[in-house]
Amino acid sequence: ASGYFEKNIVTDHLDSLLQSSGRAIAGYIQSQGVQLYRVKEKSQSECKYFAFLGAPTEEAQTNWSNSANYDDEGFSFLLGLFTTYYVPTGPQKYKIEEPTIMVREDTAKWTLLHEYSHYLFAEARTRGEMEPRQILSEQYYDAFNEYSRHRRQFNNNPSRQNARRLIRSLEELYEIKHDLDQAGPLEEFTVEAMMFDRLRDGQLGQVDADFDLRNALGYMNSNRKMVIKCYRRVAEVADGYAQTFSENSWDNLEQRATRFADQVKQTRSFINGKMTEAVDYYNAGLETTRLMTVESAGRKPDGSFIEHHHYDITSVRNENRICENKL
Repeated sequence: ASGYFEKNIVTDHLDSLLQSSGRAIAGYIQSQGVQLYRVKEKSQSECKYFAFLGAPTEEAQTNWSNSANYDDEGFSFLLGLFTTYYVPTGPQKYKIEEPTIMVREDTAKWTLLHEYSHYLFAEARTRGEMEPRQILSEQYYDAFNEYSRHRRQFNNNPSRQNARRLIRSLEELYEIKHDLDQAGPLEEFTVEAMMFDRLRDGQLGQVDADFDLRNALGYMNSNRKMVIKCYRRVAEVADGYAQTFSENSWDNLEQRATRFADQVKQTRSFINGKMTEAVDYYNAGLETTRLMTVESAGRKPDGSFIEHHHYDITSVRNENRICENKL
């Protein structure tokens, strides 16, 4: 198993593919019941790494088109896309249907492994190890309203009892927010960091290490930025509550708020530390490539819902290389 933030996935299948060719990886993924397609996009690259794959279905192509970003010259920034449907089978239990991976035909192995990792995370959610993002979004909305209610109550009546309710609701809100991030930007961050770990340790072969790692750094950083500011604010709020509780001599509540703030700070520190570790390994800046991710989820009429994981990159096209490995 591998992963971060106490959310691990079984990576035996992934690790067995690290030295394989893109064609061999594609065949293995298809043998797992995953639909795998290549998408043609306008390109300045002569690379046709995945030209051997079939064209997407109409539905799959629509999902791709709805997710792709294009510049004024008609170049798409989307390199790969994983989609699947989560269908409820019982309380907090799901099965996945129609798992689909699409990659640009001019991207390469790193992209395919990245998207396959999203499939492994989806599999983990069917085992109850993580909730799908749509469910977490609904829980977050409720938790935010609950925290807001307790904050108003405490502001109107700063009693010990209301203080206890306040810090508990903030802890619960952060827990759901963190789980939600783990299904979004932190999953993207984790996938790239796992790939970096394997590249650094000499396990990952048949990739353009310099090019792929540079892209990975940009993608890790863009996803890091999506969460780090919020976590800093949560820690500041918790520290503020600890100070207020101390002024009221509510020692147990002060300690609780301080412990919580420290927990959030440790998570921030880990994210930043992992980013620094990868940057130091590459020993270069991030000026040349900017990457971003766009994700969405929406319910179907039957109550199931689809989840998308996009891997977007704004490439340095003057290098004439859109054969990059990224998802």
